[in-house]
Amino acid sequence: MTSAINRESLQVLYDYNVRVTDQLLDTLTQLTYNEYNEMRSPNYTSIRKLATHSFAVERFFLAQCREQPLAAINPATPDELRAAWQTLNQAIQDYLDSASDDDLTRPRTVTMQGRVFEFPAWQLLTQALVHSTHHRGELALMLGAIEHPLPTIDIIVHFFEQTGQEWPWK
Repeated sequence: MTSAINRESLQVLYDYNVRVTDQLLDTLTQLTYNEYNEMRSPNYTSIRKLATHSFAVERFFLAQCREQPLAAINPATPDELRAAWQTLNQAIQDYLDSASDDDLTRPRTVTMQGRVFEFPAWQLLTQALVHSTHHRGELALMLGAIEHPLPTIDIIVHFFEQTGQEWPWK
């Protein structure tokens, strides 16, 4: 099987993911306890639970790629979540540094809802990224509604910064 996305492309996407996750975490640390924990979304109960869910899914898919068990972790505060996510980001970076394009195409067995599936590692990593992007959009809406808007988190802003160009909408 060939990969639709190679290691270098995944690296670009994960660099972006780290950047905007840091921006999200910067915003979360400004919240009061109640803003962070109160029900704001019927699906995930609170900003805390939605952010923690996004983090947990990234951890899950990395563990599947590494074919390692996953210990439970439940960060209670934005600072704890930041520390855990920094550890996760380093683990993702270590994985990408060591993975070849061939490694990324090798199927991994994943169990979800009691059923067993197989996906190549690049698809699992891409799922983690896209999933986080989806939930950052939800979090952006929730945070904006309580007067804590996120900065522009479009990937083009990341590309502007990488190429030394100034984002025109500052």
